[in-house]
Amino acid sequence: MTTETRVRFEVLLALNGLDDKLTDEQKERVETIARALTRDEGADVRMEAKIRLANAVDQWLEQALQTWREHGMLLDVARLS
Repeated sequence: MTTETRVRFEVLLALNGLDDKLTDEQKERVETIARALTRDEGADVRMEAKIRLANAVDQWLEQALQTWREHGMLLDVARLS
């Protein structure tokens, strides 16, 4: 792994660990960078970028489900049991 690749990996890893402290704008910027890094030369960088994006998708889906529940657009099967 080259020094540049290692630095990209370590920075992305650190930012992923600080996610709860980032503003929405900062998260958006990191996700934009992560999308580009999914094509990085380093396999570790690509994997960490994909993990970052997968976590973002999970958060978006959870927010969407919560909105649907709040507006009665989605039945909560657990509450029906």
